[in-house]
Amino acid sequence: MTQKTIPSTELKQHLGDYLGKVVHGGQTFLIEKHGKAVAALVPIETIVLKNQSSPKTPWALELEKLAEDIFESNKNKNLGPSDAVQLVNDARDEEDRRLL
Repeated sequence: MTQKTIPSTELKQHLGDYLGKVVHGGQTFLIEKHGKAVAALVPIETIVLKNQSSPKTPWALELEKLAEDIFESNKNKNLGPSDAVQLVNDARDEEDRRLL
């Protein structure tokens, strides 16, 4: 995991860019204010996995794999949250057609 230190003023000016680097690149940023680290910007999986007390269920693992597959097959398309929902719905529809 890549970790960089950035001033809070830099983060304020370029929040969207840094969020993209965290979400899509898995990067971690230490945020400094007056030269001291005061916070961190980390992928949500870091927090979720840290707080998880039991092993993942098979369906959760499958869901994670599906999300990774969707991300990998669409990573160059600059999609937003509503686009991701549409991709999931399209995948469900395709699976339904396959089963019928």
